[in-house]
Amino acid sequence: MQRLIQSNLAVAEALNLQTKAMQDLTEGIASLLDQMADDAQEVAQPRMLDGSLL
Repeated sequence: MQRLIQSNLAVAEALNLQTKAMQDLTEGIASLLDQMADDAQEVAQPRMLDGSLL
């Protein structure tokens, strides 16, 4: 019984670590998408031939 409890605790800990890793990955992807959107807006702004904003 003790082995089963220890095994279940190890599985629960591994799942918690996996969940944290997925949250970190999701936050990183969201941050990257935000940066890409900001970059796209910046590029889309009208500019003069020398690159300065109108």
